[in-house]
Amino acid sequence: MPETGSPSEKQKLSEIAKHLNVSFKQGRPAYELLPEIRAFPKPIVIDFNNVLANNDDPLIPNPHASAFLDKLNKVGNIFIVTTATSWDLVNKFLADQKMLKKDTVLMVADNYQFLASGSEGYRDEEVTQANKLWDEYSAFAKVLSNPPAEGQIKRSRSGTALAKKHLAPLFLKPFNVPIIDDAGMATYDNPGMLGIQVDKFMPVFYEDDPDYNYDGSTLNSAAAIVEEHYAGAARS
Repeated sequence: MPETGSPSEKQKLSEIAKHLNVSFKQGRPAYELLPEIRAFPKPIVIDFNNVLANNDDPLIPNPHASAFLDKLNKVGNIFIVTTATSWDLVNKFLADQKMLKKDTVLMVADNYQFLASGSEGYRDEEVTQANKLWDEYSAFAKVLSNPPAEGQIKRSRSGTALAKKHLAPLFLKPFNVPIIDDAGMATYDNPGMLGIQVDKFMPVFYEDDPDYNYDGSTLNSAAAIVEEHYAGAARS
């Protein structure tokens, strides 16, 4: 978490992070935990697969990920968000690879899938909660100095793939919340989010693709963008 605020404020956020992780581990949906999620002043959403690790079995850690997370942890509040369904599996991997930085919050598909509930297959309660959140965010966004386009919000609330991670209603911030992902579907046309696309991490060199050379440089660039973004938000 960022090195700002009084010791009591830091302690409070640490306790909130622990409570969120216990709740998300239990499978609770994010709409039941909005005050806690919104308590974090500088959220940073980071994708798991293809950013911090590969997307195959076995999982292999990105060797640049831990240092990248260290940088971001000094700037804001890390939320690792993944379409994976096993909170325990992802959490254990992150812990084993020393990627669980202080007060990191982990969300898996079960925790935020209701926001995609315009699609078929979701319970009425999930649809109701998603509509409430998008109504709240739509009203909130209208008073912002640089609001998302109404068409963006309309497209988001009509139902979208989990991988797009349209999460702004959870955080309800007067600024764009950074989201770092290898997939353009998450970093483009995502209202209320500052999309930062990074290179896809693949752990092996493919002889049939001699131009592939992953060096983690886009992670460094992403961290710099987030740092400048929140420095600018503090000045405004």
